[in-house]
Amino acid sequence: MKENKGLFLGKATIDNVYLLKDMPKPNEKLRSIKSWTTIGGCAYNACLTARLLGGSVCLSTPFGDDIFRDLICRTCVSDGVDINDVATYIYGTPISSILVVEKTGERCVINSQPEELSEKSHELNLKEYKYALWDGQYPSLFKAKLKDIYSNNIPIILDGGGWRCGIEELFPFFYGVILSKYFKWDDKLGTYETVDKIFSKGVRHIVITNEEGPVQYFVDGKEFFINPPSVPVLNTLGAGDVFHGAFCFFHFVKRCDWFQALEFSTSVASFKVRFHGIRQPVLIWRKSYLESSFD
Repeated sequence: MKENKGLFLGKATIDNVYLLKDMPKPNEKLRSIKSWTTIGGCAYNACLTARLLGGSVCLSTPFGDDIFRDLICRTCVSDGVDINDVATYIYGTPISSILVVEKTGERCVINSQPEELSEKSHELNLKEYKYALWDGQYPSLFKAKLKDIYSNNIPIILDGGGWRCGIEELFPFFYGVILSKYFKWDDKLGTYETVDKIFSKGVRHIVITNEEGPVQYFVDGKEFFINPPSVPVLNTLGAGDVFHGAFCFFHFVKRCDWFQALEFSTSVASFKVRFHGIRQPVLIWRKSYLESSFD
């Protein structure tokens, strides 16, 4: 058994990133300032963040059966990330094209979303895990696994970047949810009505991130705010995923309370937007801040 090990469930992708001066207009051809290919996906990015900060982790995702499978698996093994392959993509690993504006960090993400999956029966020894995070992807695929995790008294955090069909019936499984401001249960519901509805499902902790605005934290009928530092923005891609992975590390591994863990995760995510990618800023933040905070 590995103490405080985290299970991250959801999506891993191949990301083709293009750095541009401006977003393209219709029928316009552009030459990028710089481009690169990397591994991404909400679950992968959060899992990697927790690992880089010093956590023990496993990524549970459909790894596919094409040429990108080996790249993702080799990278995970190299980083010390355990892997659990839950399904095979019928049409290959999802690939994203991501446009980033150099001066503002504004981005546009174009995802491929394979709907057809052939499920595998790779069992997990849930006794190994202290906590789990699910990124909201593939609800039909992960529903049974989330139920098993919940039944084993393992707290589950939901990364609620956006609403997905079928997610409403899964809320009773969640110990806490971290939502973006774009998460909409119903267009007719405001923020506080949405919070009340989620609390009614048995969720104990609710967090709403607001990009560069204050992080809202709701618990026991109270609302708290964490103000992100003002920083120069180079690339916001993956900042939310870094926030989620960092929160899990600080709350479940370092045993910070919710508010303290949110302060730390806000700091890490705010530091990340000054860089392209995730690995470099998280490692720099760890060396500069983490080691001095927990020496």
